[in-house]
Amino acid sequence: MDYRSFSTEELVADAYFQRWVLSEEETADIFWKKWLHDHPEQRQDIMEAAAILRSIHFTPNEPTNEDVEQVWRDIVENRSTGKYKVKNKTNLAFLRYAVAASVALLLTVTFMVLRVLDANQAPFGISYQTDYGQTQELILPDGSSVILGANSSLHYSSGWLGDSERTVSLEGEAYFSIVHTQDDKRFVVNSDEVAITVLGTRFNVNNRRGENHILLEEGSIRLSLPKVVRKSEKVEVDMQPGELVSVEEGKITKTIAQAKKYISWTEGVFVFEKAPLSEVIELIEEHFGYTVITQGVEPEEMIMTAELRTTDIDMMLRYLSEIFKLKVEKTHDTITLIGT
Repeated sequence: MDYRSFSTEELVADAYFQRWVLSEEETADIFWKKWLHDHPEQRQDIMEAAAILRSIHFTPNEPTNEDVEQVWRDIVENRSTGKYKVKNKTNLAFLRYAVAASVALLLTVTFMVLRVLDANQAPFGISYQTDYGQTQELILPDGSSVILGANSSLHYSSGWLGDSERTVSLEGEAYFSIVHTQDDKRFVVNSDEVAITVLGTRFNVNNRRGENHILLEEGSIRLSLPKVVRKSEKVEVDMQPGELVSVEEGKITKTIAQAKKYISWTEGVFVFEKAPLSEVIELIEEHFGYTVITQGVEPEEMIMTAELRTTDIDMMLRYLSEIFKLKVEKTHDTITLIGT
């Protein structure tokens, strides 16, 4: 088959392409790697189509015996009308397969339509979303890598590599490691009202509760903040490695910070250095999705220094209970910290 004329959408729908991306079948792997080598101009469409397929979570939908029998009864009851031609019931296994295939096709078509009609996305744009307590490592089509924090989302357009600049939108937290392109194409992260522009660097972005915190580990970046401080003009801030810029309630502050505190979550650890309990509570709510209630405690006055695993909320609560002498009550969506 001549895939040179295939669009991104046609590649996503192609069964042989799906087998390569989703099951890593050996023959398909050999074919598509050779195809990429022979047709480098198709790399953009191939990478975008693969990213779309990997973002789909397929749920098996096997028809029940009752479903198949009902379809069979419908066929038998209507065969006299000429609507169906039935030879015998030995094709029941085939019928089951046909029903399953129809269901799968319907699910696929529904998924594609929903993606196109989503008002927050361009058609076939790529989006990633993490759940509470989950992180995800992504490789973008240009080779840049992103570690997406818990309860966060990242989106970029389907024509990303062909755009004049590499632009992504972030809600939540992410750690970026950006590769430099031969044509010096800029990489831009839109984070709430802050646009972060870079050529090649490593940095962490956290935008939650209407605040933005950007920590630069390596390289240099420029922040564009439209009318944040002075209402009549855009503000731009250049950053150097080791600097932390915070944008809170229209105020911009730049400080020198230890990178470990802000990026340790990418290695599965939260680092707290002389942090008030209120800061820990905010993190629990944002990262794990609980509502935290305090009774008989002063969260701003209770200070802690610790390194705790990001995946273990129960261990974190045990630590808080021991260090602050708290009684902890946890339900499926609420944590109550009670002073003793």
